[in-house]
Amino acid sequence: MTMSKIRLSHLIPMYRSGRFLDSIAHNIQELARPDTEVILADRNGDEAFCSSLRDRFANLPNVQVICDNSNLTWVGNMSDLMARASGETFQIVPHDDVTSREAADKLYTALMDAPDAVLAYGYSEGYTLDWKHIPHADQPRGAVELLGPSPWRLSDALELMWMDRFNGAFKGVIRSEVLRNPALQFQSTKSTILSERAWLFALALTGGFVFEPVRMFKKRFYPESTHRSWEMSPTVFLDLEKVMISYAEAIFASDPERREDVIRDIMLNAACRRRGIRKGQGLELVHHSLYDQVVAGRLDAAISWRESSNGIA
Repeated sequence: MTMSKIRLSHLIPMYRSGRFLDSIAHNIQELARPDTEVILADRNGDEAFCSSLRDRFANLPNVQVICDNSNLTWVGNMSDLMARASGETFQIVPHDDVTSREAADKLYTALMDAPDAVLAYGYSEGYTLDWKHIPHADQPRGAVELLGPSPWRLSDALELMWMDRFNGAFKGVIRSEVLRNPALQFQSTKSTILSERAWLFALALTGGFVFEPVRMFKKRFYPESTHRSWEMSPTVFLDLEKVMISYAEAIFASDPERREDVIRDIMLNAACRRRGIRKGQGLELVHHSLYDQVVAGRLDAAISWRESSNGIA
């Protein structure tokens, strides 16, 4: 019997996930197929829950449940899951959100149809724990950029963090090949806050994001969720700046001009964000267009995954 090639790995990090059994079970049932894999991981030793999942879905192909007492942070858990993915592409699936087979297939196809892109994502709808819709929590909010074939530019990546663009894109379908690039190893900020946003920024420095108009997730919001506990202090953005600079240094190691342009942009906007928090002011963005024309031209250059992936071992 010939084994099917795994085209998409669905990665589900778990933490005290018993109350979200309905979401997890739905997602496994939707996503497990001969040409996909579903890998779940609990790093806090909830063996009873993990065993119940193994027993319940023993008849489905390519479902793996990992359980240990390593107490990895959510960043460490995601990083390990990424390393285990064997698919052509992968997707992070939160334990408390609900997705569909249709969405996964459409995102995979959209990414395969865009060779210059590294990620395809759709929209998410926000809900309470008891599934009441929260329209203002839908992602992305406002207009969706780059619906058409417009080239992905360095300026798109630079504004990703500061302008809250491409909300929810971290949970899109991503080329697994990016993980072969040592510069894209998932790094953690000191507090872990915004670590996923920093990695998304790094990913955006290597290739484009494409939007597919499909509901990617029904996302639940509640007081105990990880992001609700985050306090956006000046220190958080100081730590974030360091991680973002580390990514930029590694990605543009052989391009000193672009590396310095990107690092300067990071430092300016991180400083503006810290100042805004201290003064209780809204977002202030230092646009790349304020630089001299030569620098502005470099920051407006197109980014292609096909070009940036050349030379990756």
